[in-house]
Amino acid sequence: MIGAVVVYWVEPESRYVESFAYALSDYGTTVFYVSTIAQGVTFVPAFARAFHRFAPAGRIGLTNYLLQSITMTVLFSHYGLSLKAPSTSIWLAINLAFFFAVQLPVSRWYVQRFRFGPAEWVWRSLTYGRMQPMRLAERATQAIPASAALTS
Repeated sequence: MIGAVVVYWVEPESRYVESFAYALSDYGTTVFYVSTIAQGVTFVPAFARAFHRFAPAGRIGLTNYLLQSITMTVLFSHYGLSLKAPSTSIWLAINLAFFFAVQLPVSRWYVQRFRFGPAEWVWRSLTYGRMQPMRLAERATQAIPASAALTS
């Protein structure tokens, strides 16, 4: 920040100042969108219901991020399948939206069976220094009779 002020003082028409201003506007827009979503989810029930569908993908966000990055790299890089990269931002957004639409039901299925995504499990196990339980506790398929519960 101080560097940008000094550059502006020395050379007001500098491209460095313009790029700094652009970066600030980009971050400002991002903060606006994130804060709007956070406020909406917190205080507007309809907004919360709409975003509730994305919760399973968020619970295994690191795994989804890595899976999406690796898949797109393998598809579009020169050391992968070398498919023609999306020509515009619109096509890139369509590719990513399609992939995310596939990830959502897979994420929902996964979090119904496991506590963490694979990447989250590795991260958590390394953080705590021991293997973390991966599977959710098995649900009881039959009700326990009241007499059996009292005698144990």
